[in-house]
Amino acid sequence: MLAIDEMSITAGQQVDIATNSHFGLSTLPDRSGQIKEATHSLVFMLGGIFTRWKMVIAYFLTPDSIDGAILKPVIQEIIEKAESIGLYVHSVTSDMGPVNLSMWRAFGAIGSNRSEVRHYIPHPVN
Repeated sequence: MLAIDEMSITAGQQVDIATNSHFGLSTLPDRSGQIKEATHSLVFMLGGIFTRWKMVIAYFLTPDSIDGAILKPVIQEIIEKAESIGLYVHSVTSDMGPVNLSMWRAFGAIGSNRSEVRHYIPHPVN
């Protein structure tokens, strides 16, 4: 199972003088394509369905709002890499936040009270 979750973080920028590294900016662009100060962390975690195993395998720092469609290739790559080492991803789970809804629309998973619900996507490896 691949789980996706977003959490708020305290915004702020810092510089590590020893390495001359700058921290605090988003690693994904906002809806206009700009890199801004990070206010959220978007975490991708693989976990067992029938086993007690889970591991964070990727995370991104994001601004207030991103276009969920940019997550589609990220998810496809995670699934492809997991399957290439013998892990089988049978489901992708998220809450129904606006970024995730945009991501699901990019995959073609749709649903409303005016249309038929499509609650699945083609597996990118099979």
